[in-house]
Amino acid sequence: GTPGGGLVHDRIVLHYGSVNFPEHDSLVITDDSNMRLPRISSPLGDINGDGFADFETYKGRSWFGDTMITPSWDLTLNFYEDWHNWGYPDYNVGNPFIFGDLNGDG
Repeated sequence: GTPGGGLVHDRIVLHYGSVNFPEHDSLVITDDSNMRLPRISSPLGDINGDGFADFETYKGRSWFGDTMITPSWDLTLNFYEDWHNWGYPDYNVGNPFIFGDLNGDG
């Protein structure tokens, strides 16, 4: 999310880890000031079995880990309820967003 922001942001940014943490955004998935995103995200493990960690954000938008992750989501998870509570502290997901090796660089 946007540094210093509240519970809602307009950016999803991935930072690929390395020996020297990157000084810039590795991948900006969205930077749309009209798209208000709650600070909710969850690791999914490897749901498609390709060996890369996957993750989801608000409304079930999910990305498959890959050597070339793109801003477009790969899958939308459908929920049986209109609202789900992932991302809140009492459910132990959300911040910090540490999901493992999403791009397979070790």
